[in-house]
Amino acid sequence: MKAAPGIIDWLLVALVSLLAGGVAVVGFAFLPWYLGPVPVPISALLGVAAMIAAPRACYALTGSMLAATLPVLTWFGVSVWITLSRNSLMPTVSLTVINGQWRVMVLLGLGALAAAATIGLIWGDRLRDGIAGNKPGGIAGGDNVEGKVTAGPGSSEFI
Repeated sequence: MKAAPGIIDWLLVALVSLLAGGVAVVGFAFLPWYLGPVPVPISALLGVAAMIAAPRACYALTGSMLAATLPVLTWFGVSVWITLSRNSLMPTVSLTVINGQWRVMVLLGLGALAAAATIGLIWGDRLRDGIAGNKPGGIAGGDNVEGKVTAGPGSSEFI
């Protein structure tokens, strides 16, 4: 059984969440990158990588779904804030890419998809482990070894 998460674990979760926010800023900063005349939104993959690794790291540190969702919420909040913010030097121009909003949608879409898949997989693993831990004998009704029930509702091993 894993020990309860300590203050260091939660500080590391906060640090990973701040890093996820930084990845959002870097992702938007390099979004208008071109390779010759072709726009290449390669920085969208940074968000995907962060949304796969950060929730898993935070869940491994604490075992808490709240901790697993903190980097996702931070990344998504920073990304949406940058998308909706206005440029203070040119008030009519937003901070995001003006010509070619499809890149912003790629960044947000791929990041959100990776985050949803990762959180869903973590939640599924948590549910599976919880269900497996509550069943005595490993299988409902006991372990069936060579057609013989070794533990079941009528045996003393079941209790």
